[in-house]
Amino acid sequence: LNSINKEMDELKNENESLKQRLALAEGRLMRTEIKCETNCEKIIDLTSRSMQNNFVLKNIVESNNETTTDLESKVVRFLKEEVKVNDNDMNNITIEKIHRMGFKNKKKGNKSFERNVVMRVNPKGKDIIMRNSRNIRKDCPIKMNQQFPKEVHARRDKLWSNYRAAKDAGQQPNWIVDKLQIGDKTVAAPKDIIKDINMDITERASKMKPKNTPIKTI
Repeated sequence: LNSINKEMDELKNENESLKQRLALAEGRLMRTEIKCETNCEKIIDLTSRSMQNNFVLKNIVESNNETTTDLESKVVRFLKEEVKVNDNDMNNITIEKIHRMGFKNKKKGNKSFERNVVMRVNPKGKDIIMRNSRNIRKDCPIKMNQQFPKEVHARRDKLWSNYRAAKDAGQQPNWIVDKLQIGDKTVAAPKDIIKDINMDITERASKMKPKNTPIKTI
């Protein structure tokens, strides 16, 4: 019994030491997660700023041996005919870079589809296109939207119901990257709550009470 008691005391001391080390590790982990989240937000912000003058166009027919000049001509025709940009404004739009995304002749299942087009314009040209984008017909086969990181699009999807509700109420909601401006109110997407399984188990284990299990001798 004396030997067992001595061993129990040693185990208790060791357990207390492990609890302290676990608390320190959890604190470091929490600080690391906060830093990681902050850095991720900075990266998303920087990526969004680098894409602020970019547009993605879908369903523009890709011809064989298509050159950059051919693609630019198709986009200019779309801007004139569908976006209704007049000649004076077209002179102020400079297409700095344009290309298709992905690999040529890519298929989705058994169906081939047109590769999206990414276009970068000058800041003044971006304002002109955004101002005239409301002229695009709803049944127009070619779709155009600003390019943002996938995280921004995911946050916008969460706010889509707020956007529709504001529209139905006769308000004019405006997108500010990943936030929605409704009047004088700015609405942000709710953050995902990720439950840490390890932290949960640690908390539950610390609340457990020891039980005496009867031993049956055979």
